[in-house]
Amino acid sequence: AFEEWLAVQRSHLHGQFIDVVSRAIAPGSEISREQRDFCARRLLRLEPCHEGAYRALMRGAAETGQTSTVRQLFEECTRRLSEELGIQPEEETVQLFKHLLRPTASAGF
Repeated sequence: AFEEWLAVQRSHLHGQFIDVVSRAIAPGSEISREQRDFCARRLLRLEPCHEGAYRALMRGAAETGQTSTVRQLFEECTRRLSEELGIQPEEETVQLFKHLLRPTASAGF
């Protein structure tokens, strides 16, 4: 009985963690780019297909002018989603990628 209870508690805490970190890395969050990148990388360790984490990392890379990193992150996200879930990235992820690679995308992402 204890093992069942513990499994349920762990699952619940895992879900809460994912939810809180997802909100923390969302656009408009008040944490720094470095904190956002750290949280996004930590989130990807637990949820390797979390598109919100990839989007946060792509935004961070774009903020520092690392367009090749933006491309690598998008390709990694696409590959993981395809291999692990058999799906393509959400339209939000695709549009962000296209926006960040535009020559004038340095503002407003």
